[in-house]
Amino acid sequence: KTLKITLKKADDLIGYFKPKDILELGTSVGISTAYIAQAATQANIKSIEGVEEKLQIAKKVSCKLNHQVEFIHNDFGSILDTIIDKYEKLDFVYFDGNHKRESTIKYFETCLRKSHNDSIFVFDDIHWSEDMEKAWEAIKNHEKVRVTVDLFRMGIVFFKNELSFQHYVIKF
Repeated sequence: KTLKITLKKADDLIGYFKPKDILELGTSVGISTAYIAQAATQANIKSIEGVEEKLQIAKKVSCKLNHQVEFIHNDFGSILDTIIDKYEKLDFVYFDGNHKRESTIKYFETCLRKSHNDSIFVFDDIHWSEDMEKAWEAIKNHEKVRVTVDLFRMGIVFFKNELSFQHYVIKF
């Protein structure tokens, strides 16, 4: 089966792979959340945001679109362990908040606890700063990561054991 997706939006990945348990770190005003929820109408979606005002906007957007998303207001570092413990597994994680190397790697490693062979992790803004580039390098080289795709603005991570280690960079 050939993977045919438009590589411009994370929701194309969701539409293709049909994840059931989705976590978003960094709701902001809910634009990415809306795309994710539109593509994954039957999924269990949780989204965490630290800024209350942004989260309120995201909730209004989600309500208008009739999306079923559980919004959580808290700092990732304070709540992520508790949230992760509630999952049996994580199929899809979208990382788009606290764009610092140490924090990004910590959140990645925390989410790894519930990853599995078919999990997909997407990191936004991987080339946004030197710190994020260092985080992306560390993630790419993690022993559990099999394949990464660098789309410049975002990076996609696959864990499938049956894949050989590959790091792709797509320039367009």
